[in-house]
Amino acid sequence: MSTDAFTLASGALKEAVERAIGGTAAVVLTDPGQGNGSRVSVWLYQAGIDEFGRNAAPPTADDQTANRRRAALPPLGVNLHYLITPIFDRPEADQQALARVMLGLYEEPVLRVFEPEAGVYDQVRVSPVPDPLDDRARLWEALGKPYRLCACYLVRAVRLASLKTVPAAPVAAVAAGRPGGPPPRG
Repeated sequence: MSTDAFTLASGALKEAVERAIGGTAAVVLTDPGQGNGSRVSVWLYQAGIDEFGRNAAPPTADDQTANRRRAALPPLGVNLHYLITPIFDRPEADQQALARVMLGLYEEPVLRVFEPEAGVYDQVRVSPVPDPLDDRARLWEALGKPYRLCACYLVRAVRLASLKTVPAAPVAAVAAGRPGGPPPRG
């Protein structure tokens, strides 16, 4: 993914939440303390490194030309943490909206992140985070708002592609164990 990865992943999650609630309210990507009116807040509150993607090999950018280049680094895997909060005027409406969102994300745990202009064709996985109530209470305390019904979700793994490239060694040279040089003559 490009450096637009966070925005694209947030947009894919927003669309999934919109499908789940069926147009009963606006879905916003702001923290739940902002805005007025009935809405569902899908707030990105934390980003962290995906520990499972650290040892991936760097991809080759172009296999067909003599001037092959490859990424100097593998993509950086990032996990995005979201707080999903229904905000309605009645507790029953909050509960119904959150139930719809949770069921919708359960039924659609893999989201397509698609942006042809940026060359992004990827998928991310969405799962609930079994976080303690204390952690969510601290989020609300940091926002300076009273606690509301909410759920935390993890979007794994958004990949940020390195833009740094290096020349790729010729295949024959790598096979001979001499990166960058001609194969030995026998």
